[in-house]
Amino acid sequence: MNPETETPKRELKEGLSPPIKILCYIAALFLMSLMLYIFSTFIASTTNLFFKRIIGSDRQFNFFDVIAVVGALYMIISLSYKLGNYWRSSDSEIGTSVTNLPNPFRDPSFKRGSIMLKRDYWKLEKRYDVNIKLTRDLNNKYEKVLDQIDKFKLRLNVLLRHHENASRLIESLAYTIQTNDYSLSKVLNDTLSECITVLERDQSDKSISLFEVEDNKLVIRDGVRINAESVVKRSFCHGEGFAGFVWEKGRADYINEIDYEDDARFNSFYQSSERKRYRSIMGIPLIVNENTIGVLCIQSESTYGFCKDDLRSLEFYAHLCTLIMIYGKIKLREGGSEE
Repeated sequence: MNPETETPKRELKEGLSPPIKILCYIAALFLMSLMLYIFSTFIASTTNLFFKRIIGSDRQFNFFDVIAVVGALYMIISLSYKLGNYWRSSDSEIGTSVTNLPNPFRDPSFKRGSIMLKRDYWKLEKRYDVNIKLTRDLNNKYEKVLDQIDKFKLRLNVLLRHHENASRLIESLAYTIQTNDYSLSKVLNDTLSECITVLERDQSDKSISLFEVEDNKLVIRDGVRINAESVVKRSFCHGEGFAGFVWEKGRADYINEIDYEDDARFNSFYQSSERKRYRSIMGIPLIVNENTIGVLCIQSESTYGFCKDDLRSLEFYAHLCTLIMIYGKIKLREGGSEE
């Protein structure tokens, strides 16, 4: 048991004995009578002196006169206060000897009771307001912490998927190089398919285009969720379009809200009748010895489909695509098949 709570409970239950209670009120009566006598005598003497010297009257006030005046004033003030409290707390009309008037003083927030009780009530109300504010603040902090935890869990899941993807793709590439039982094109396509799964936002609306530099142009080498016509016909010169822009600058970049009308990199789509499917795009150059051999582009049908962490996550897949493409070219030089 908690002694801090048990002691007040025991005192409240036991209380004072009847003789002590009677003695308490007798002492209070004696002290109050003494104070009232001294106060009334002083007031009476002061009033008599005032009337004699200032007004010139010989009228004498005694103890009982002062008591009567003070008692009358206290009674009037007390009754007026109680009547005002009654009006504030009651829905009934104000009754007079002639008629009943509507009660304009009704106060729904008013609580009847003694002054000490009201004071305690006001203190409790203030503490309640403070506790409510603290509770709201704690709830806000709690929601923020939960949001941070959710983001951390999402990021952790992305890192776990990235680790599993990397292990699986490296094993496939090593097996393909060793046995030639699995084509490099399939490993490349697997790499493109896996890189979507490490993005932090919705992966279902993403498509991928892997461009390769051929005859000083970017042509699509492979892709995921892109139509055959784009694979055959889509190509970009140096600095043309978003893929050509990444090729020219030699650095990764992403746009979360494509402006087809005013952005020169997408102006050709705006001028043509092609449907503007994509709202976000990300591009990563494939660089070997400071030479760009291709560009990895990921397109999203939603605005704000990418974040900065996605760039770092996709760098591994861009490097792996670079390795596969370089190894394929080496095999061609040796007289073998790139597949």
